[in-house]
Amino acid sequence: MRSAAIVAAVLLISGLAVAGPCTAPTVVPADGRIVDFDFVPQSASNFYQFTASAGHSYSVEVRQDYDDVNADVTATLSGPAGTCPTPAALAGTNDTTAADPALPANATRVSFTAATSGAHRIQVANANVGAGRYISVSVSDTTAYNVRWSTFGTFITQWGFQNTTSQDIVGTLKATTVLGGAGTNTITFTVPANSQIFKIIAATSPPGDISVGAGKAGFAVFTHNGPPGGILTDAFFINSAATVIVPSVFEPVRQSR
Repeated sequence: MRSAAIVAAVLLISGLAVAGPCTAPTVVPADGRIVDFDFVPQSASNFYQFTASAGHSYSVEVRQDYDDVNADVTATLSGPAGTCPTPAALAGTNDTTAADPALPANATRVSFTAATSGAHRIQVANANVGAGRYISVSVSDTTAYNVRWSTFGTFITQWGFQNTTSQDIVGTLKATTVLGGAGTNTITFTVPANSQIFKIIAATSPPGDISVGAGKAGFAVFTHNGPPGGILTDAFFINSAATVIVPSVFEPVRQSR
């Protein structure tokens, strides 16, 4: 009886967790934390929002907490220009629901790179006319940061990209020079499913996919349209004889898996 009372109390409390309307959406932090056990009433919509930064990549996941697989709940992501009561869907998103780890039919996961900064809304609609649904919502900033690259001396910097999923992932790498010059070089490429590729920044091309001249250094930022953990990254300084190989930090800092 005590266990039943606890369960009933938990369900009652969670039943009060209802997200706000389009004009006053519930805030979701874009660092992978989960807003859990929100109740979407029958034939109604909940609205959530997170603040995106232009040029960062994000993954948005909405799933039902404990119901059997059904098609009642749909999620629509909209950008800063969206207007209430039904903001238009954001263009350029990539559905990663079926990518590893695949989600069931009563869940949605999409990834995108923000074109503009500002509040992005998530509309979660429940089409069931007779039953409400409990859901969880999370947003991860999947942007990866390489704190240092260098072409000083005879060094190059090599970046590695491992696709851990069954779906091709498109990424963009921006290398910014801060020592020995200034400017940003950008390349966009596809990392095939379950595969690994490498990119190099060097004084010349070849060997560099990005060539910036000798005696330069800076940082790099990588964005992609895969799920959290979909791309594993690493980076190394390598001298011309490959006798000195030094790792450099290259990882996402605001995502959760």
